[in-house]
Amino acid sequence: GMHVLTRATPRPVAMSSGCETPSHRVFVYGTLKRGFYNHRLLREMDAKFLGEALTREPKRMVLGEYGIPYLMRGEADGSAVVPGELWEVDDEGLDALDVLEGIDEGMYER
Repeated sequence: GMHVLTRATPRPVAMSSGCETPSHRVFVYGTLKRGFYNHRLLREMDAKFLGEALTREPKRMVLGEYGIPYLMRGEADGSAVVPGELWEVDDEGLDALDVLEGIDEGMYER
């Protein structure tokens, strides 16, 4: 039969620099920004604030139901560069944002 080697000790997890953790930059606007009601999600996932940011291209922002802002793809009348914040999240954080995005708002493009 085949020999299966088992490790007696679990593999050490590097906690230090976090280079091993893939990080994702997300641009947030609307309810995830500091001071808004969904921002606690970013705080809970230890997201790293990278700074204020603007969209590269002008976008048209429209308010959907419940006053939730959406960015429309492509340029249109009333397009403007949209201010927001740049945050760095890990895989888990990105998953959490995916869940939120499905429920709540079109918040970012990957």
